[in-house]
Amino acid sequence: MAQRRIRQWYEAYNGNVYLSFSGGRDSTFLLWLVREIYPEVKAVFVDTGLEFPEIRAFVRTIPNVVWLKPKHTFKEIVQRWGYPVISKKVAMSFDRYRNTKSDVQKALRLAPGTNPVTGRHQTKGVIPKKYQYLLDAPFKISDYCCEALKKQPLRRYESKTGSKPFIGTMAEDSKPRQDEVIKNGCNAFEAKKPVSRPLSFFIEADIIEGLRRFNIAYSSIYDMGYDCTGCMLCMFGLQMEMKKGRNRFLMLKKTHPRIHRLALPAFGIDKVLEYQGIEYK
Repeated sequence: MAQRRIRQWYEAYNGNVYLSFSGGRDSTFLLWLVREIYPEVKAVFVDTGLEFPEIRAFVRTIPNVVWLKPKHTFKEIVQRWGYPVISKKVAMSFDRYRNTKSDVQKALRLAPGTNPVTGRHQTKGVIPKKYQYLLDAPFKISDYCCEALKKQPLRRYESKTGSKPFIGTMAEDSKPRQDEVIKNGCNAFEAKKPVSRPLSFFIEADIIEGLRRFNIAYSSIYDMGYDCTGCMLCMFGLQMEMKKGRNRFLMLKKTHPRIHRLALPAFGIDKVLEYQGIEYK
């Protein structure tokens, strides 16, 4: 079923397609699926500077990979725009709250109410009360990090080449991703930004089984106990992770002590975690 969607996408764009490759488990399996049919399809990797060393080393073993770089560094982003805290949705709400001059909009960020422009009851973009203590935080909060480090380099690549992407996301990843699949299907031909998600109906157990069954090599970072291998210093989803008894920064201290010791204070991550009362040492 996934490869049928891959063929539809490839044929629709006469082979001018690429695979957004993070070096993680999901995109590794998707790359194998795609290249089983079309071996020449390029993988495109965005080197944000925040990937685990094991991810970077693994990507170097894969043939036909285009490496991209963002225009801004992580340090520039957190200093100018803000830190990736809580979740993309909540961080965006903090950013909008702090940067609007409208008292009405500020009020709507703190509690649901009637939007005077639309006349409708607005609940979207409200900062949950349990996180409103961060309104007085001495650091900026923003969702801009992913946009600048990952999305913009890929958009520049697409603009330059005209190529359309395969991405290895699944509906089970999050509610927004589930909504995207329900609205546009696995191959979102009619979306504002056309994209193919051939793994949408998979679950993580399917990916793990596929890697095992077909003996597909993957990054050694997963053998170190990590389930998620995004940017090493990202704080999105940390609170949800901790509810399950995990803490990525305590794990980082165990698996990569030098990075933990140097990077957290270098980027101010230690102060952000301390303000939230999150253990990281």
